[in-house]
Amino acid sequence: MKNLFNLSICFSLLLFSCSKNEQQGSAPNPEHAQHLNELTIDQNFNWSSSSKGKLIVNLKPLQSLYTEDQPVLLTTEDGTVLQKKHSHGNQAEFFYAMPPNSEKLFIEYPNTGERIAVNGQTQLSFTVGDFKLGEKPSTNPGKKMAPSSRGKTTSNLLVNGDFEVNDIGIASYSQSAPPTGKWHTQADRVNYAHLATVSGSQVWQATNANQWGMIFQTAAITPSTPVTLDFQYRINQQASQWSSDDIYADFIWFDANGNWLGYVHMAGLSNTNPGLFSANDTRTAPANAAYVEVFILVQGTVWIDNVVLTGTAPSSDDDGDGIPNTSDDYPNDNTKAYASYYPTSGYQTLAFEDLWPAKGDFDFNDLVVSMDVEMAADTGNKLVDATFTISADAVGSGLGNGLAIVLRDANGNFLNQDVISNVSGEATADPDVTNGIIVFEDIYDAQESFYMNNGFGPSAPAEEFTFTVTFNANAGTQIIVPEMYIFRSGERGREIHQKGYSPTPVANPALFNTLDDVNGTYSTANGLPWVIELVTANKSFQHPLEKVDILQAYPTFQTWAESNGQSNTDWYLNPDNIRVF
Repeated sequence: MKNLFNLSICFSLLLFSCSKNEQQGSAPNPEHAQHLNELTIDQNFNWSSSSKGKLIVNLKPLQSLYTEDQPVLLTTEDGTVLQKKHSHGNQAEFFYAMPPNSEKLFIEYPNTGERIAVNGQTQLSFTVGDFKLGEKPSTNPGKKMAPSSRGKTTSNLLVNGDFEVNDIGIASYSQSAPPTGKWHTQADRVNYAHLATVSGSQVWQATNANQWGMIFQTAAITPSTPVTLDFQYRINQQASQWSSDDIYADFIWFDANGNWLGYVHMAGLSNTNPGLFSANDTRTAPANAAYVEVFILVQGTVWIDNVVLTGTAPSSDDDGDGIPNTSDDYPNDNTKAYASYYPTSGYQTLAFEDLWPAKGDFDFNDLVVSMDVEMAADTGNKLVDATFTISADAVGSGLGNGLAIVLRDANGNFLNQDVISNVSGEATADPDVTNGIIVFEDIYDAQESFYMNNGFGPSAPAEEFTFTVTFNANAGTQIIVPEMYIFRSGERGREIHQKGYSPTPVANPALFNTLDDVNGTYSTANGLPWVIELVTANKSFQHPLEKVDILQAYPTFQTWAESNGQSNTDWYLNPDNIRVF
């Protein structure tokens, strides 16, 4: 289910709003204008009450950290995940469309738990690899336990943690996960540690003061869950310049394909005086970790015993797509794994004037539509489909208008290739526009019961249109942004777009630069639009009543427009209640 957030900083990632209105060469606007047509607004303003932008995140891994096809998250300050992408070539791309009042946003690399504030950047370099995870350990002196009282707990994810079985394999230590199910050492290390008997039970003991002996074992785990490593170790002689007893241990993380994600040192192994000690450390597995390798080095005459790794065994994967149910947004569908949304948070609302290329009455209720889109991607972040829910909130026009959508890239350009395989539900593929969708040809024909919702005609709950677009292989992992626009019923070429978006190839160019339009920009000579856009948390926009200018319906709208979206960003939350529907 989509989470809704009331986000709060003006985000300037390629923002379509946020620059100072200078009104060069024009007379000052009236202080309290009664009609939008009295104002002159900066031509660079796009009339969007939202924060939008594209962000490219460049990962800079430390310690040969494996970052290919790994999760990268866009989150709120409290850790709520807004988008999840996978890295390719150490890079991940995000696109945002959010309410204008937004809280601080972060990019997080969950494999290490690190995150960095976005702070309005469009390109972000993120150095990752410092595994500072988990809790500080506690080390307490203890006694060597008899074999009968050792911790042979069924929760131990390791095999032969008490070394009572003489079954130590040989494997080459490398940055790929060795087989699970037994301890291994490396061939060139067999002379530096071996099984020994202490107090009637077997331990793993170092046998050389100047060389490290090693032992390691891999266990399957659940991503993002705590794992605890606990064992006993004995230091028999004090460390000196020439001879030392020493010990060293790591948690080493691997993904489901055996790729080395990184490691973190086990804390608390700094004892240099002789004695019997207990080691204990808890760490949180990275978000993409499927395995942890317990890796222990011993030197001198140190021995270890009763190695116990407790944690959560891998969770079920009901659809068998390799993504555990806990991380799968579609746990019963093996063609899908991850969900994202447009807008990123809340709902997009467009309010239209429909007399283009002539100006209208600026009540912005000729057609008011709201949209929410859920996009599904597979385990490789390749787009599978998108489910649209669109409501026609107001129909204040005496003309018939159709509603269409064209899919664009994150920069607002048309896509290079056709990405649509099929459209099903209450919409059809546009036969004349590549990557186009026709929601309805005429809103009045599409209504089940006639309503206008403008205070003039009949009122009724808004009609909803739900449909699914299935993508083909051309969609891949690219960012796709849907743009809604209207066209005149029976006159397909008379399109009306938001300012800043180009018309489709079937728009009639003979209408450009006629009447009040300037060169097909969907802007008047004094910078006024035919469409305003809002992204709100809960469809909070109350459109003006019929023939009520938006300046009268919303007293702070003028200041918002004159400041190019810098001031009064919550204008839509403060209507004159007797002038709005």
